[in-house]
Amino acid sequence: MYGFALLSSMDFRQTMRFAEHYHPLGTPLVDIAFSEQDGLAIWTISPLSHPLIDQDLSRQIVEMQFGIHTTLHRDVMGADFGPRELRLMCPTSDALDGYVSELRAVMRFAQPRNQFVFDAAWLDHQPALGNTVAFAAVIEICGDLVDKMRQGVGIVGRVRHLLLANMMQPTTFQQVAQHLGIGSRTLRRRLAEERTSFRQLVDELRRDTAIKYLRETEMTVEDVAYALGFSDPANFRHAFRRWTSSTPRSFRGAHGAADPDALSEVRLADFHTQDGQVAPWPAEASDAG
Repeated sequence: MYGFALLSSMDFRQTMRFAEHYHPLGTPLVDIAFSEQDGLAIWTISPLSHPLIDQDLSRQIVEMQFGIHTTLHRDVMGADFGPRELRLMCPTSDALDGYVSELRAVMRFAQPRNQFVFDAAWLDHQPALGNTVAFAAVIEICGDLVDKMRQGVGIVGRVRHLLLANMMQPTTFQQVAQHLGIGSRTLRRRLAEERTSFRQLVDELRRDTAIKYLRETEMTVEDVAYALGFSDPANFRHAFRRWTSSTPRSFRGAHGAADPDALSEVRLADFHTQDGQVAPWPAEASDAG
């Protein structure tokens, strides 16, 4: 799906932005960042930090990523594509000698960053396979895939696990930080690095669980509200209408027999209140502090 989206883009700069934003789907071992400077297009490649990734393995990951980048760019921009420079942080390497010779790229060692560099003029070419409709549809799918990946791993997955275990008694932000053995500021920063927040995780979890209960169980609307930690069913109905533009009863009538795997993934930004605030939650759900 990631590769199909790259092929469907109507503009190569749009392609680069997509590749950077959704890279966990295609480059799970590295973080990548794209920039343009002085007529050059630059991919900066940073292997993920992990106790098992030593200096030698890190170098191999970067070299492998250079090959992946070359292949993807040729698929998208044409077989004539080639990088102009390959910059490596390591002092030396002979693993890419044949590869660099074939591409006629300049190899630079002991650089401050690992970078894949090509002429920015390539970005002005017209994509041969671009399709606006297909690209828009695939973007939505890729967004959902990244969300699902993010929900189950890392600090986000650990926070969601704690929230699920205490759904009926919402856990405070400070309690979660204490349970994880990290400070509140550190937790807030690490969630922000994964493009989310404590309040957003609580909101998404309640939304998805409410939909699941209404579709797959015979629990009353009142029971669902209390199971999600709402002290008043009226507050739950109000929140659910923001999430789905429907009342709980109407939603159950229309979707109660639906496939539970087809849950509606409503984006958080789509159900803010008119003043731009997120749906109200009990004070315990705040990430202040």
